[in-house]
Amino acid sequence: MFGYFYQKDGPPVFTCLSHDIIAHETSHAILDGLRSRYTAPSSPDQAAFHEGFADIVALLSVFSLEDVVAAALGEERTPDSQASNIRLIAKRKVTPDAIKKSILLGIAKQVGAAVNGGRDQALRQSVQLAPDTKRLQAAEWEQEHKRGEILVASIMHAFVEIWHARIKALGTFKGGKYNLDLVVEKGAQLADQLLTMCIRALDYCPPTDLDFGQYLAGLLTADFELVPDDSRFRYRATILESFKAYGISLPSEGCDQTTGIWRGFAEAEELTYSRSNYDAMTHDRDEFFRFLWDNRRILGISDRGYIEVVSVDRSIRLGPDGIWLRETICQYVETAHIFGAETEAVLGAKRPEGVSSKDHIEAFGGGVIVLDQYGRVKYHIANPLRGGKRQADRIAYLSNQGLLRKQADGRSRFASLHLKRMEG
Repeated sequence: MFGYFYQKDGPPVFTCLSHDIIAHETSHAILDGLRSRYTAPSSPDQAAFHEGFADIVALLSVFSLEDVVAAALGEERTPDSQASNIRLIAKRKVTPDAIKKSILLGIAKQVGAAVNGGRDQALRQSVQLAPDTKRLQAAEWEQEHKRGEILVASIMHAFVEIWHARIKALGTFKGGKYNLDLVVEKGAQLADQLLTMCIRALDYCPPTDLDFGQYLAGLLTADFELVPDDSRFRYRATILESFKAYGISLPSEGCDQTTGIWRGFAEAEELTYSRSNYDAMTHDRDEFFRFLWDNRRILGISDRGYIEVVSVDRSIRLGPDGIWLRETICQYVETAHIFGAETEAVLGAKRPEGVSSKDHIEAFGGGVIVLDQYGRVKYHIANPLRGGKRQADRIAYLSNQGLLRKQADGRSRFASLHLKRMEG
């Protein structure tokens, strides 16, 4: 539901008239359909990811409207009669600083102006956040919208850097001016490619207790699978450098610390396939559950939790070299309802201070298993139920937020967050 509010001395502001807000809220809904457990209270990163991801989709989708991008950047016509039909733009308008300050990379300008007392500024302009490796550890950056801005800044900082490099590679006209249409075209191509990478990354992210570092690994892996050679435009290298500049580290386990790509499943040869039907495994949840159960010891799946195969989806993607990438993305979740006294026995975690032995805890684990075109396990990206420190951190966070004894409805929680944001 898209609402409206009144300015102090002006007409009402209807949020349904903002392209950014429509794209942002729609992204929440689509993300919830793909990863339903991301709305559950877990950690500062998980709720912030929902907000950051929605902003990223809203910002990058604007570039599909090329006329809007051109108008936002501005144009200058050349006095040369032979090039009178070419729209030009001055270098100063497409420097990294100029791009970051432009209306293009701001969210909800009309709403922002109303909320900020008429000042002409967007509700959020995350790209202007300066890189800072310590910001994530600061208490004031735990709020979901603020923390999500760090994720947005990491992506958009990389976007601006790559776009500017591609602009510089264009030829210039007299006075050092660029062809505006080519500048916009390069930006639209890059935005489309980066947005696709950001969405495909979800296939390589665990379905529960997501943090920014795991999303970074998923982002890099998704691109690597489709484009192994990153040497031309250095998308992955630039993204990795940008995330590190904002203090987002790669997971300490499971991925290559140099490239950031998830490692392939190391024990693939030990898995049992004899009781599973390959074709059925690529679309039937019951068949895939049988495979999980037969291999639960090797896959590190606990007997203590309730196991649900959430989805089994075939994925077919075409790479820039014309080669098809065929995979099956299988998502499963483990759920355990325990008392505080069982924390160490079931979750492998020390019970945090302030949590009593009688407190009820709903704990999650789960993973994504990626099958190759032959039905063999390529990746197993998981946050297991017996998660040690991760589970202890989650319980402590829920206890500190008052969510341990009263679980919140994640979907209404986002609506409440947005309303509080509007009310200041």
